[in-house]
Amino acid sequence: MRDVPRRLRAAALEQVDDARRELMERTREARVGLVLLGIAAGLALVTLTTLAVALTIALAEVLPWWGAILAIVAPLAVAAGILAAVGMRRISPPSADDLVEEETRTVRDATA
Repeated sequence: MRDVPRRLRAAALEQVDDARRELMERTREARVGLVLLGIAAGLALVTLTTLAVALTIALAEVLPWWGAILAIVAPLAVAAGILAAVGMRRISPPSADDLVEEETRTVRDATA
């Protein structure tokens, strides 16, 4: 019985440490996601600019070499889409089911 307060304190400190680690991990993931979204935004801007140039050249001169410019726009657009999708996945919050499962596991481990 004398050991109960010490065990409760240790369990509480362990919970606080776990929460701190989890928060730091989520913050790190969100930071990576935001960087990827920033890169995607930059690539999207370059893509739109290149597309505008290509359309201008195509309409102004109607020469076959404008297809080469469009060939540059396509990979940039694909890269921007991929980076945006990965970035959004990184910053999305965990689902309620994941949080409940994690807390259940934590309580189960603490009582074992």
